[in-house]
Amino acid sequence: MTVINIAVMFAVLYLPLNFLLPSESNAASDSAVSIDGLFKFMTVFGVAITVYVSGYTAYFAFVFAAGPANRSTRSAFRSTMRRNWNSGGRCCRRSCSSC
Repeated sequence: MTVINIAVMFAVLYLPLNFLLPSESNAASDSAVSIDGLFKFMTVFGVAITVYVSGYTAYFAFVFAAGPANRSTRSAFRSTMRRNWNSGGRCCRRSCSSC
């Protein structure tokens, strides 16, 4: 993830962004160059945050995914939760000790 951030930072700061920003010689106003600097600053940090959040989300989804042994108990838990949710929190069995 850090390599992606460094590559994007280099591209934004040092490569020409003529497709996004007009060139400095053809600036639309006196403050356009400073606004371009602000745009580049926000782009670098916005991309960094996006890459790290997406990367960590994918990493934790992969690491904490239930293995084949845990899938049967997880589906049983889900069906119990659905049954209790649909019944308004009341258990469907009268002899249930948790009600």
